[in-house]
Order: sequence, then C-alpha cells, then structure tokens
Amino acid sequence: MVMHWNACLYYFLSIEIIEKGYADITDLDSRSNFIYPPSRDMDGHVNKYNSTSMKYAFSLYWSTQTMTTIGEVQQPTEVWEYFYLTFVFLVGVMIFASVVGSIGNVITNLRANRNLFQDRLDNLKEYMGYRKVGKDLSNRIIRWFDYLWAQNHTFEEEDVLK
Repeated sequence: MVMHWNACLYYFLSIEIIEKGYADITDLDSRSNFIYPPSRDMDGHVNKYNSTSMKYAFSLYWSTQTMTTIGEVQQPTEVWEYFYLTFVFLVGVMIFASVVGSIGNVITNLRANRNLFQDRLDNLKEYMGYRKVGKDLSNRIIRWFDYLWAQNHTFEEEDVLK
C-alpha cells in the first residue's frame, strides 16, 4: 500500500515539475532522469508513456525499486530529489524493519508456547512419578499429550477434554 502511495506521489511530483516549467521536456540532455518520462516524443507524437496503465506501472516500478533499494535508482540531480529519495529510503527501511520484527515476534511466541508446553509436560512426568503411575500408562499419557500438541498446540484442560 505504501508503495502505491509513493508511486502516486512520484507521478504527481513529476507532472507538477513539468507543468510548472522546472523541467524542460524538450531538452533531453538537461532533463532530469529522475522524473517521469515525457508522454510525447521530440516530434510531438504520443508515445508509450502516455497511457494510464504505463504511467501507473512505471511509477509503481520506480517506487518498488526505490523503497526496496534493489536495482539501479536514477541519481538525483536537484536538491528536492535528494530529499525525496532520502525520505523514500527511510520509509522503506522502516517497513523492512517492522516486517523483520514481526517475523521475530512470531518465532519468539512459537518458542514460548513450546517452552510452556514442555514445562507442563515435565510437571506431569514428575506428578506421575510421585503417584507411582506404571511405565506403560505413563508412556501412553506422554504420547497422548505429544499428539495433542502436534494437532493443536494446546495443553489446556478445557481444550483437551473437548
């Protein structure tokens, strides 16, 4: 979603710069490669960059490439381009960090649940030893709780009795 918003902002800024006259679309040598390509060629004919689908695809591609910092990003030439790219890079880094952090939390929670299960199973083994439960019955009970864990990761009495 953020890449979509960034693509829209990129296209909007490119068009604003062209319409305000900050970029000469006829002089390709002095024109910044950072902004969206012109929709007309040197002879005034409409080219492939004029279609709505190409405008969105090009802008989304630029946004994705920039925010993920993969591929070759056009070197900015103007001050605003440097600031905008810096902002986009920082947003991309923050999104990447939040995704990695979320994955880490999921793994930590899974490990914590497994540790809780293992602690309860150890308590059960200790209790069965205290009550002198036979080896065969003890093994069956342990296998049963291992099965429950494998099926639905639970050890709660209410869930077990369902």
